Amino acid sequence: MKLRELLALIDTGHTFHFVDTETSGSSPASSRVIELATVSLRHGRVVGRFETLIDPGVHVPSWITRLTGITGQMLVGAPAPAEAYAAWDAYLADVGHGAFVAHNAPFDWGFLNAEYARLERPWPFERPHCTVRLARKCLPQLRSRSLQSLIAYYEIDVSARHRALADAEATAEVFNRLIAAITPASV
Repeated sequence: MKLRELLALIDTGHTFHFVDTETSGSSPASSRVIELATVSLRHGRVVGRFETLIDPGVHVPSWITRLTGITGQMLVGAPAPAEAYAAWDAYLADVGHGAFVAHNAPFDWGFLNAEYARLERPWPFERPHCTVRLARKCLPQLRSRSLQSLIAYYEIDVSARHRALADAEATAEVFNRLIAAITPASV
């Protein structure tokens, strides 16, 4: 999407859903989503939050636990995928369907598409928007546009890195800062 089109969506009050997942591994074919969070913004303001652990019935590797702090024990009693995604769909319908935004969007988009395909559920979004790509346009001087690098660049306070809600909130803040920095010459 062109930057001009993105700005038009913002101006018209389009809802932006900042999505983050934590997963049991790195491949949607062999790993599963174990945590999902969304922070929804309209006109740059939070209009809703969604967060859930998900128990897909898979082992959580120790390296994932070290990264996220999520253990297999934490997933016991969490909603199964069908229940979790039904709740997310209800949340999206309540807040207002809009744009899917994530940091390194192909990762979260790929995992969630795979989860919806497994359940034969209709996917609620048309296309992903990626804050990494936006950061490349807006901050070409930075060597890294990782979420951690942008958090440091903007001095954003994050309560729990590599937890879905905290990362979704950080992504929303990064997006707002990137949008605020856009000049007419960059459009």
